[in-house]
Amino acid sequence: TYILYPIELWEEKYKFPHSYLMASYIEAAKKLPLPNTKLSGDWQLLEKIFSDSKDGKTMQEIFNATEDATIVKAQLLEYLKQIGYSEEQVVTISNLSSSDEVKESLKAQRKIVNEQIRTRKIPTILFDGRRYDRVVDAEKLK
Repeated sequence: TYILYPIELWEEKYKFPHSYLMASYIEAAKKLPLPNTKLSGDWQLLEKIFSDSKDGKTMQEIFNATEDATIVKAQLLEYLKQIGYSEEQVVTISNLSSSDEVKESLKAQRKIVNEQIRTRKIPTILFDGRRYDRVVDAEKLK
């Protein structure tokens, strides 16, 4: 599982300019499951953001460097279509992304990270009763 955690510097200002936008689309996709897939739509969207690349940079890096949020949103919408969402479902996810339901869910996840897990570094991985405050080699987790 994962917790979405756009790092807020102060009210509605984030360390990475489009992290909240990306998180809101991922959270909205979580609320509209894709039928007949091994990997849910939210996980597929995460995979595209972190694994797809262009000119030697991941899409996450490209999104973070992009000033225009409409470019990021357009790519997220395209990814949703590639993943298998219909046009109607993409519109629903887009609307959900700015809903109170998604805002409250992201707020609740931030509270878990800040007050229960008390994350020191991103990513924080909890595995087999142990906490890792950095990226961990897959072999070490085995």
